[in-house]
Amino acid sequence: MEKIAVKDLKQLGGRLADQNITLDVTPAAQEWLANKGYEPAYGARPLQRLITTAVETPLAKQLIAGDIVPESTVTIGVKDGALDFTSKENTPAPAEA
Repeated sequence: MEKIAVKDLKQLGGRLADQNITLDVTPAAQEWLANKGYEPAYGARPLQRLITTAVETPLAKQLIAGDIVPESTVTIGVKDGALDFTSKENTPAPAEA
């Protein structure tokens, strides 16, 4: 299940890269998604819905609100049993003289 979660998150990361935003998902977040998104009767379908509701929607809201800006890195981890999003603006490398 984690492999499927990683594949789906890489696709999301690719879409964010188009906006110069880097997505970094911790192993704990990958495990959280795999555990919460697995249903034996339905396979990976609940995982894909969970990624949409627990990752994509909150990221979209933060983008719209301006909390996440281009040229930043968003790290998704787990805090207090839930996904935790932190955004850090990337500092540009100093120009060489």
